[in-house]
Amino acid sequence: MRWTKLNDVVFEYYKPIYEASRPAMSLSFDKRKVDGKYNGIIREINKREISRLYHIESKDGLNWKRKEEIKIKGIDNIVKNFSRDNMSFIGLEDPDVWVGENKTVHVYYTIAYKRINHDEYLTYVGHAHGEDIYNLRATMPLLIPDNNVAIRFKEVSISSETY
Repeated sequence: MRWTKLNDVVFEYYKPIYEASRPAMSLSFDKRKVDGKYNGIIREINKREISRLYHIESKDGLNWKRKEEIKIKGIDNIVKNFSRDNMSFIGLEDPDVWVGENKTVHVYYTIAYKRINHDEYLTYVGHAHGEDIYNLRATMPLLIPDNNVAIRFKEVSISSETY
């Protein structure tokens, strides 16, 4: 492990924590270890503007390996229900994993559509929950665009109560 001192208080871990052949972003994980591993979700861009969410795991939180694509029960119906004729679904983006008080795992993500032949987007904040990130069920989006107020909602940020 190689750390570089940037100043008196900041060190940088030199090696990338996740190596992929495609652009990757928005890594989020459950801070509890299960069977000696952390489990998380990462967004990869598979084709131009097409995103997919994948399971990832790590023993130490610094070296992540991609597993299979996330499967969320009921997400296909939600994507279909909110699609429009002039929009193309471009994927689920920007996952955030949060574990509730009753140990239920909640995953928040962006449901993104792009207007066909235009540089305009329509986004929703989606939600799924389950006993772990391998057993998720989608709920209705939590934030839905309203043309009179907003046409996009992007992502959530959840902070721990303890600092």
